[in-house]
Amino acid sequence: MRDYGKVYSTFWSSETTADLCDDSKLLAIYLMTCPHSTIAGVFRLPDGYVSEDLGWDLKRVQKGFVELLAKGFANRCESTKWVWVCKHLEWNKPENPNQRKSAAKIALSVPDGCVWKPDFMRVCGEQLEISWTPP
Repeated sequence: MRDYGKVYSTFWSSETTADLCDDSKLLAIYLMTCPHSTIAGVFRLPDGYVSEDLGWDLKRVQKGFVELLAKGFANRCESTKWVWVCKHLEWNKPENPNQRKSAAKIALSVPDGCVWKPDFMRVCGEQLEISWTPP
């Protein structure tokens, strides 16, 4: 869990989010600000957590994730229930070595069975100074 993160005003007009339906926009903001999020932008988030926090039924939650994946905003592994907010580290760069270490530790805790972990490590591993080889 983290206490602080940036949400830029361009969120509302970016090409990734401007065309999202209202539910997907709310889900995107939720992913960036929810108590489950981490400094690495990756975290475990079962449907039930979202459903409870937003007061949505499970079908609505799943529909929102489908649109966020299609737009490249977030990726979600259905089997592990881990989420990756794809540009999180671009928007919330670690500001010092301790933050980078913390983010790397969280990133390495993503289960190897998570479908997007290899992509995350390819995109973010160097920034977090992670040396990782797929199993």
